[in-house]
Amino acid sequence: MSNLPPGVSESMIPGNRPEDIAYEKFWDELVKKFNDENPEHSKLFDKLWDDNDEIITKLVDLAVEMASAQAYNEARNDLELAKMYEELEERHQNE
Repeated sequence: MSNLPPGVSESMIPGNRPEDIAYEKFWDELVKKFNDENPEHSKLFDKLWDDNDEIITKLVDLAVEMASAQAYNEARNDLELAKMYEELEERHQNE
């Protein structure tokens, strides 16, 4: 039996939402990848993280946001170019 209010599930609670779980997984994978690829810096990274986790988190979140915006814009441009190409092909076939 749950102590949650009616209509509320565990996955609706901050920290248990799918996006929260994905965010935690991202950080776990990022730190693991960094440490695997830079074992000589792993202790330094741990020290930096302990002293500056808020700053590092903001910096990485900003980098992810910027990369996502760039990828979105590139994909949108590719779709626009594809549409223009299709329109040109269609005009050429109708001539």
